[in-house]
Amino acid sequence: MNVDEHKSSNCSQTNARIRSCPLPVTTGVLLFLVLIAIAAFFVTRAIRDRRRNHGEYRPQFEELHHAKDLPYLQPPAVEVGITGGGRCLHSFLRALYIIDYRCLNKIAHAEDEFDISIRMLTQKPSLRGIPPMIAPFLLLFLITGAFLLSCKDQNNRNVDWFIVYKMPMEEDNSVPGIRKGVGWYYLDANHNGSLNASSHTLDDENQAVAYTLKQLYNQKKDSRTFHVMYNDEPYNDTFSSDPISSKYNRVQDEYDEYGHTKGVTFFDGQSGVWLVHSVPKFPPPDSYHYPASGHHYGQTMLCLSLSYSQLEKIATQLYYNRPNIYSSHLPKAMAYEFGILDEVIAGKYKEGEPYHSIVELTTVGGQTFKSFAKTHLYDGLVAPTLMTNLIAETWRRGDQVPLDCSATYHTNDALKIQVGSTTPFKYTKDHSKMARSTYSSKPWLCIGDINRMTSQYVRGGGTICISEKALWEAFKVIKQVNHC
Repeated sequence: MNVDEHKSSNCSQTNARIRSCPLPVTTGVLLFLVLIAIAAFFVTRAIRDRRRNHGEYRPQFEELHHAKDLPYLQPPAVEVGITGGGRCLHSFLRALYIIDYRCLNKIAHAEDEFDISIRMLTQKPSLRGIPPMIAPFLLLFLITGAFLLSCKDQNNRNVDWFIVYKMPMEEDNSVPGIRKGVGWYYLDANHNGSLNASSHTLDDENQAVAYTLKQLYNQKKDSRTFHVMYNDEPYNDTFSSDPISSKYNRVQDEYDEYGHTKGVTFFDGQSGVWLVHSVPKFPPPDSYHYPASGHHYGQTMLCLSLSYSQLEKIATQLYYNRPNIYSSHLPKAMAYEFGILDEVIAGKYKEGEPYHSIVELTTVGGQTFKSFAKTHLYDGLVAPTLMTNLIAETWRRGDQVPLDCSATYHTNDALKIQVGSTTPFKYTKDHSKMARSTYSSKPWLCIGDINRMTSQYVRGGGTICISEKALWEAFKVIKQVNHC
């Protein structure tokens, strides 16, 4: 039995109402267009009836969100009710319920014949301001958006990017969970002016990191979804019970065949996510939990929401970094389109010159990030490329990189950090991977997964940088640096 036949068999066993899954791509597209046409008809008819009768709608379905929850589309909000079987079309529509998008409120199901009804819900007594011809396009936008794999914010809504700065264990109450090592600060594309203490701890499933990864866990059995999880100290490693295994941080590292790089990326044929982080043994391959290996020290994460066109660039960076992959799946169609992905998963990597790669990544929201896959990362690549001095906060052990203040653009090391009202802590308590430019005229911030130490010169790894003044200001957390 081939992969597609096996998937079809599993789908039938999983849900008796869905007897022929998955659909061929062309059939799925046709059904999607039929759905849009039917929806457009009902929306237009509902608005015309509304104008004719000047009455109030009494929706048959419970309203889950209000127009005020939709900052870019209010009024109205759209509620979709679905009843019926429809086999794979029914399965297709069920996916909308799984992926919680800001503009799609509710999908309900029943057993019998297929039917669609649409209600335009609003807090205002009239919908006269919406031309009938615009409504179908509005609905098309909402339903298309429902399929986006995306970073999620603290309310489980799609967000263009977010940054996490987890605090080390501290005996204070500045952040919920800080005494247990799961307290953290959060910042995203919609609130990039300051680092905000999260009311939910990282071992809670109701927060941005968990919401983001749950998309992958929910779709991991879908043969059309690509994913790679990688970590130089992988989830199933049992070498050491230490919070951060010495196996991966010793001065003379005997395990430098893989890059010092951590992250997860997953895509369908439309969009995807790249989460870069510093946490050992994270994330788990099948369900969310935050590991004890990430409790004691400070950690950082960066999540990017990306269109499918950016996947090849991610593959290129992984090819240079040589990640230690512990979970992966590559659909055949993507393997044909991006041969380099196939090589990465097979364990192949870039040998010989050039020893680095720099690519620009553009998020779904249009924000540009610069990704570096490295040799001598900060001094030899990032600072000269960005044409600015840097202050780097990384896990420094063993032989540290000497300062080279004669260089046109040099890098200093952070010695002490303070975030918000959290107790100041030394770099020895911080496993994060962060660098910040010195001057506001070039406001760069970088989040990555490689340490600035001589023993890691020979290992792959990288960082992702963004030039954003508000974000640069938010990361004024380095209180003491070394000097020449």
